Amino acid sequence: MPICPHAIFSRPLLISPCREITIAPLPADESFDAAVSVDGFHSPNLRGGEAICVRESPHVTKMLRFNDENFYVALKNKLFNTSNKMR
Repeated sequence: MPICPHAIFSRPLLISPCREITIAPLPADESFDAAVSVDGFHSPNLRGGEAICVRESPHVTKMLRFNDENFYVALKNKLFNTSNKMR
């Protein structure tokens, strides 16, 4: 699920870092597979009876910022910049 989707039907799901969720295909039988995509990368299919557990990682990531521009301001400028539109 994208964090900042451009489509109204694709909404992000925010969960507390102290919670853990399990994702499993339904029905849970051996004949059913589910496609798995994480951050745009496709993983092996999830088969009936298998599950994915999602929880907070113990690893910390440091982020580098090159300017102070807000992500949403940058996105708005890219989407609505009149010089980028076709004439």
